[in-house]
Amino acid sequence: MKNTFSSLFYLLCFLSTTISFAQYTNNTAAQVLPVNTNSNPLSSETEQLVLSKILDVYGQQFMGNNPELIPIFRNFLLERIEYKTEAQSPDEKYPKLSSFGLRNKNNPSLSRDLSFDNNTFNPLKYNISAFEPLTQIIRFDNSDILIIVKPYNNQNKSN
Repeated sequence: MKNTFSSLFYLLCFLSTTISFAQYTNNTAAQVLPVNTNSNPLSSETEQLVLSKILDVYGQQFMGNNPELIPIFRNFLLERIEYKTEAQSPDEKYPKLSSFGLRNKNNPSLSRDLSFDNNTFNPLKYNISAFEPLTQIIRFDNSDILIIVKPYNNQNKSN
């Protein structure tokens, strides 16, 4: 009986040491997951830029009250907007960016872009529909830049 208790004692000591060591080694090798695990991991700089564009237009309070919109806007900015250089033709029928109003309800200091810079342009500032089922092509005024908005579908909602 005494041997059974001592064997059981040593077994419990061994298991508790093994479990403690396993937890320690797993914690030291843990990987940080992106905020949205359904998305492709991107650099933190890209994520910060996307978040700053969203907050610039909608503000902290609005986004805090509507966090479900962040993945939709993120998808819009990263996957559904493209820019293309193409000379304007005389018979072109693409709407000009100036024909779209500004979304300045939450940030009255928003202003129109006078020139196109791929690094700073924020399409969320403009009343471009993010939920159109068809591709939209918009001309950046007085330039060779086309803004291409890929169609929205319900599958984009979760990305």
